[in-house]
Amino acid sequence: MVLVGLSALVVVSDVISGIAPGIGVMLAARAVLGICVGGFWVFGAGAAISLVREQARGTAVAVVSSGIFIATVASLPAASLIGTLTTWRAAFAVAAVFGLIAVAAQVGAVPRLGPGGRVRPRSLLTVLMLPVPRIGLVAAAAIFFANFAAYTYIGPLLHARAGLGASAITLVLLGFGLAGAASNFTAGVTVRRHLRATLMGSGLLIALSALVLATVTGAHPLTIALVALWGLGFGLRGGAGGRAELDGPGDAGQPRRRPGPVRLRAAGVAGGRLGSRRCAL
Repeated sequence: MVLVGLSALVVVSDVISGIAPGIGVMLAARAVLGICVGGFWVFGAGAAISLVREQARGTAVAVVSSGIFIATVASLPAASLIGTLTTWRAAFAVAAVFGLIAVAAQVGAVPRLGPGGRVRPRSLLTVLMLPVPRIGLVAAAAIFFANFAAYTYIGPLLHARAGLGASAITLVLLGFGLAGAASNFTAGVTVRRHLRATLMGSGLLIALSALVLATVTGAHPLTIALVALWGLGFGLRGGAGGRAELDGPGDAGQPRRRPGPVRLRAAGVAGGRLGSRRCAL
């Protein structure tokens, strides 16, 4: 019911945004959306692992993470295209329709998990007391910050350095998402025996591709390949980071809470602030 309620509030937010008469109403509606999306990310993966046997938990996290990854990457250019062809209000209407479909799917397909055990604030911090989950969380947080702080500027970089137009940039970013989804599923298998190696490989792919992208001018094939490698690296992080969090303790019957949404939003803010300062200079 929590997931259904959060999804329903997303629909309400999209509807209000689509008919918003001014910036104040729009900001309030988007704030509600942020809360709902963050909450869904926290409980969605936890609900998924609660519905499968223990051996399939890594795969369940990979499936949920890949769905979020593909939707996040594909929705941005899709909304931009809809807004260009029609109006921005139509883009919110389409988003509301997809939200309704998600609500109906959850009502019809997701079983009730029951109340579970009582969650105490102290139990949420227990994972930090264990070595492997602690290392995984720190590594995943660092990769998350690096990725989203830099991802904010992939579009402008592709336009300024490679001379790509809006349609070409959209296709490159879709390739980023598809590469990430593919590696996310792969990580669901590799992390069972090579968790640390997968996390390290993810960080190296993101770091190296971003570093080379910042120095390359023109060279469309190389630029596109580097963006795809970046996507591969971030997709690996999704599966490996999720598995690291799964290794931590959780109350019986309770979905595990994931700090990923916090990392994502903090990284986005950090990237925006760094970029604005750089532009000011």
